[in-house]
Amino acid sequence: MVSPYTQKLLKIPVIVKNGELVLAIDQKPLPKFSEGASFEILIDPTHVPNKSRLIEIEDGEVVPFLPIGTKLLAQVNPDKVPKELNDFLHKSPNRIEKCALVEITLDGDLYIHLRTGRKSTLMDVSCSSPFLEGREDPPAAVSINHAYSLISTHFEPYRKSNTGNVFDKVFYQSNKDGNWASLRTLRDEIQQARKTAADTQTSKQNGLF
Repeated sequence: MVSPYTQKLLKIPVIVKNGELVLAIDQKPLPKFSEGASFEILIDPTHVPNKSRLIEIEDGEVVPFLPIGTKLLAQVNPDKVPKELNDFLHKSPNRIEKCALVEITLDGDLYIHLRTGRKSTLMDVSCSSPFLEGREDPPAAVSINHAYSLISTHFEPYRKSNTGNVFDKVFYQSNKDGNWASLRTLRDEIQQARKTAADTQTSKQNGLF
């Protein structure tokens, strides 16, 4: 089952005029988009003279992951959190045991870049957290990874490296049962759903011949 947050995307027809993308409807410049917006371009490969920079992403797909306003919880070690930050810790929800949790809020829609045979990656999105106010300038992160790194820096200052796999360290609340699950769980669900859809489409096409 695809993420319940998946939503219909707007299809914008464009053409190239004097080397620039313009609206196909009136051949005027494209409208302005929100900062950090992500989208993909579909094009006949014969119209791309130099494909060297596109090889890395040609088999990829960017799809919705979580919507703006979603509350996430980042996991930190509960044993050495500085006392002045204790008020920013949440009680561990069911199934997230032996850890402390720090809230993150998505300030934009979060997308994931799915790539065949390679690791999927989360696209950049502005994130905020109550503890960042007065501690970081600006008081927001530019991605989930950046948010987790800032949280680890403040809540786990003893660590030599303040990085981690956010698919395992960050949790979201599932609409299906209300339980908290890792981002890896949601990523795997989306990947499996799209694989199933692709297999079904291939099967239908094969049935035509």
